Amino acid sequence: MEERKSEQKGSQSSSMTDDYSYQKVTNHLLSTQMENKSASIMTLALMLVHKQELLQNISQKLNKLIKSHSDQYVKIQLNEIIGDISKESDNNRDWSYFEAHLKAQNTNFIKSLLLAYPTFSSQEVRISALLKSGLSTKDIANLLSIHMRTVENHRFSIRKKMGLEPKKDLSLALQQFD
Repeated sequence: MEERKSEQKGSQSSSMTDDYSYQKVTNHLLSTQMENKSASIMTLALMLVHKQELLQNISQKLNKLIKSHSDQYVKIQLNEIIGDISKESDNNRDWSYFEAHLKAQNTNFIKSLLLAYPTFSSQEVRISALLKSGLSTKDIANLLSIHMRTVENHRFSIRKKMGLEPKKDLSLALQQFD
């Protein structure tokens, strides 16, 4: 009888160890999966920022060519190219794709952030998600096609609504809403 109890305790202990090991492996896999998704969002964001910067740079160089060239036909053609670049730069297709990935990755973050701070505007929520992802103010400005000063103003507004002290890191404060 005592042997049987000892066997049962041993099998229960083994079962608990197996469950713990399984849980540990599952948690590790989920953590790795989240890190991979986060890295993919960061990569996509940086690619979009690079694309925006490249298009702006090309457009500026073409504007310089227009000013230095005297041939009207060439000026018209260059203006058309600048118009095409501007359309592509303003195209929301890339942003929509990125935003869908960002929302899918940060669904719980956005919900908990809005529950805690229902007065956040949609732009403040976007900027908060991007800050949480680790993007700089400059990268966020390029990604959203807004001025850095606008991003800084939103950061200030977010900090104020959250009641954060000036020395507290906003990105770290946003990490708690996951």
